[in-house]
Amino acid sequence: MARDTSTRTVRRRLSDSEEPDLVGQYLAQIGSTPLLSATEEVELAKRIEAGVYAAELLREADAGESTVDAHRRRDLEAVARDGQAARDHMIRANLRLSCRQPAGIHAGDCPSSMSSRKATSG
Repeated sequence: MARDTSTRTVRRRLSDSEEPDLVGQYLAQIGSTPLLSATEEVELAKRIEAGVYAAELLREADAGESTVDAHRRRDLEAVARDGQAARDHMIRANLRLSCRQPAGIHAGDCPSSMSSRKATSG
């Protein structure tokens, strides 16, 4: 059975006296990234771990603890960047799991997965 990952965003013009609905914008933004499947989480975790390891190898080389040739450095930098991108994606995808419906926001204003989850700290 396919998951419905769509979200509905209602846009309206603000009058000069109104402030932008920053909470609503935040909820819409984090709701726009679909939740991850177990397989996707594992793949992202592998990329994150590879990126952390590559960053550590680069740190050691920069500290003079090891040597890395130019070609290997470029490869390690690419893996480190990919790991950071994977980390950012995982965080965005899982933010909606830790988002608690703020006071004054109606259940219809945020994706159903956000309104039914308990907020976590960290």
